[in-house]
Amino acid sequence: MIYGFVLLVFFWGFVFKLFPISFKPLILRSKRISSDQIIYQQLLDYDKDLVMPSYKFYDKLIEQLMIYQRKYGVSVQLALRGLRTALIQDVKSDKKIRSIKINSLSQYILMCFFTWFISVHMSLAVDVKPERINLCLILVWQILGAYLFLFLLKFLKKIKFEYFEPVFHSLYSAKSFLLASRPIQEVKAALQHKDLQHANQIQWLRDKTEYLVLAAKKNGKISPCEIDNLIEEVWLTYQLQLENYENLLSGIKVGLFLIFILPSYLFSLAIALGQASS
Repeated sequence: MIYGFVLLVFFWGFVFKLFPISFKPLILRSKRISSDQIIYQQLLDYDKDLVMPSYKFYDKLIEQLMIYQRKYGVSVQLALRGLRTALIQDVKSDKKIRSIKINSLSQYILMCFFTWFISVHMSLAVDVKPERINLCLILVWQILGAYLFLFLLKFLKKIKFEYFEPVFHSLYSAKSFLLASRPIQEVKAALQHKDLQHANQIQWLRDKTEYLVLAAKKNGKISPCEIDNLIEEVWLTYQLQLENYENLLSGIKVGLFLIFILPSYLFSLAIALGQASS
């Protein structure tokens, strides 16, 4: 059974290689400030001497607003306040996605561990030594499942959420320009940004922004409430996609169990019983 324990150690070493865990003292972790926290601090009290990290579209938009303030003397406090609200909701959603991912990976790892635990326990109970080739087959099969799971997590996240960032960039830029009293042409340009126009997944938003631009050409103004309504609708769509993402992962976990975990368990059971009866 020494080979089984060696392979088990190898498996967990591979798992920690895929999903590294930091064992640095917590006091050192607490001193590190994340990019979103620095951005939030800048939104509260802008420090021109502080190097702002790149975080989605926020850093570029903040810098643009501060240039307007220095160059034209306009107040950008309302715009920064709106971005603070957006950042809080954005970070909260990212944490939700990260939590779903970690929980899903943890469940897969625990299922793999359960398979190895049962295999080792059963082999000890019937006093047999599984052949190394059989243990390697189980290990390789579960590693393939881990790779497939990682690929599906990345693929689903991309198709479900990637297009939201340019959409939010466009809408929050338009809103910020309005609140900073920028010319209506700049607001229209933000609403007509190419990234927003290429967001085929939410065709309804493209139609509504085109309506706003046409109304602006006719009336010479755009109401901030109209943009707020669009932002609220996009966030609602985002939350629906988040729920759909979680449901899809639940189905994928069932599939992985049926394809990679259950066969491994049955295979190890058949090996142990077969060797015990021979």
